[in-house]
Amino acid sequence: MSAFVIVLVLISSFIHAVRDLINKKSGDKLAFFWLYDLCAIIIYFPLFLYFLIKEFPTNPIGLYIAMGAGIIHCFYWIFLAKSLETGDLSHVYPIARAAPALVLILSVVILQEQVSFLGVVGILLVTLGIYILHLKSISSWNAVIEPITSITKNAATRYALLTLITVSLYSITDKVAVSFIYPVLYSYLLIVFAFIYYSLYFFRIKNWQAIKNEWKDYKVKAITNGILVLGGYLLILFSFTMGKVSYITGLRQISIVIAVLLGGHFLLEKNRKIRLFASLIIFAGALLISIAK
Repeated sequence: MSAFVIVLVLISSFIHAVRDLINKKSGDKLAFFWLYDLCAIIIYFPLFLYFLIKEFPTNPIGLYIAMGAGIIHCFYWIFLAKSLETGDLSHVYPIARAAPALVLILSVVILQEQVSFLGVVGILLVTLGIYILHLKSISSWNAVIEPITSITKNAATRYALLTLITVSLYSITDKVAVSFIYPVLYSYLLIVFAFIYYSLYFFRIKNWQAIKNEWKDYKVKAITNGILVLGGYLLILFSFTMGKVSYITGLRQISIVIAVLLGGHFLLEKNRKIRLFASLIIFAGALLISIAK
């Protein structure tokens, strides 16, 4: 990957980690997600209109992909919100972002990308680091296999794994979509469709009072995340037009290191030493991915 693409991905990764830190510090997670996505739609509407005039899509396939991918994003928001309701940021975030290995398989099978040995090693290191990241200790076999056994015991883990599946799927659909439609148009339409689907779900289980309460207490955070959610996403979409999806998705896992550091510092979450060790493994894997050809 070029240095420019690497910088785009790193900035996006930082934005993503900060966004989920803000998500974790909100009140009603489902209501907060609804609010900040509405803020994003309002804030970025002028930008959407500008590029709609400048880069009007002549092929409707991009629109159809945005409609379908909106369903994936809707489930992504639901699963991520539920995982953050019950789990630590530094626990659920690494699981949710453990997409490289799955994306590697999907990108080879679906997109027929050629992945170098160095890229594979980097992706495997990232995945190993993610596993170690949420170990509490390595003093016993039970402790070592706890991340696996926690699937049946911990709701936050299960929701984080479901989030992982949606992340992997939308990484593939995003890569395909930006070959048919300009990234700014696609990202905005994707958010709009996802917001419509999400609203149908949200108002079946909650009401306007939940929205009003969340806006009253967290309006500044909602507006901030409204800016961050599309801003960071656009950087990734542009990088997809210039690099391989498997490599970019792997390098994005630097956001895990950032999220762990943010969770430890601002939320005082536990197991800092072992998570720091795992972060170094993730960084090494991401470094290999960034120089892979």
